[in-house]
Amino acid sequence: MTSLAVVEVGGGAPGDDKDRKPEGRSDEEVIARFRAAFSHLESTDTYITAALLPPQAQALAAHRSHFGLAPKDPWRPEQLPDASEAERRQMEEFRRRLESSGALTQPEDAAYVTDLQLLRYLRARDHHLDKSYAMFLHTLQWRRTARPWALANPATAANKLSSDARIVGYDLQGRVVVYSCFAKSLERTPEHVKINTICLMEKANQCVNAGSPGSVVWVNHFCGKHKHGFGWRDASPAFAWGAIDIFSNHFPECLATMMIIDPPSIFFGLWKVVHPMLPEKTAKKGDFIHSDHDNRAKFTSIFGPELAAYILGLIAQDAR
Repeated sequence: MTSLAVVEVGGGAPGDDKDRKPEGRSDEEVIARFRAAFSHLESTDTYITAALLPPQAQALAAHRSHFGLAPKDPWRPEQLPDASEAERRQMEEFRRRLESSGALTQPEDAAYVTDLQLLRYLRARDHHLDKSYAMFLHTLQWRRTARPWALANPATAANKLSSDARIVGYDLQGRVVVYSCFAKSLERTPEHVKINTICLMEKANQCVNAGSPGSVVWVNHFCGKHKHGFGWRDASPAFAWGAIDIFSNHFPECLATMMIIDPPSIFFGLWKVVHPMLPEKTAKKGDFIHSDHDNRAKFTSIFGPELAAYILGLIAQDAR
């Protein structure tokens, strides 16, 4: 089994003017370029990383330019559509406390103090500032050690069936959409699950656009009908707790919904163990979906017609 590694990968600057201003390209061409750049299945030069690889940075810039989007600025609370005035005041107080306390000892610490991140921590602790502050400091300590922004899974460069987890677009609210598939993730260990989850959440943060809620919709295809889908080896609580720890403790309120597609019966044994120990708001984020139902209306209402058709096509293809 190929080992995982912490690899420094360049984020890459956006390309030249033709990359940033793709006049003459159709919507379909821009979207196809975006998806190809973010899929390690398309190229041996692409693998699962936390940082934006140069082709991904270029495709993201082209996508934004074509559709009139702009990246979320680090500190412009007015770009957060659902942040209340009370939350904005708390965010300012939160930032002042962090900056005056001497807690931000590394350049990466200061870079992590954005309005979106502080809003997430406030909401994760029900707007209790002291608890949110303590949680944020815990994450800063973890980030200094784990260096999540530099993580990568190089196994996915050589073996395209090692893991499948990728950004595929944006939903109708502007939220980043991730698709993952068990049948195309043959090297499944708790370490792989943890690294892939961190990489995708770090990368999703870099894809947030101004005016978006800033959260992620994750379409997790368990492939219960496929011979390589979720099975006995995946039913260990270690798999579940690894991902839950990442989402709950270090990427709080980043996940809007986890769409669990075709979970097999064995999954529900694990769910019975995990569910009672989850915070109520976390447990409610699971949305169980069966692919043999007609999901077109539901998916279209969330993703819009183009992305809904694309994801439903992936689900049908990967179920075989």
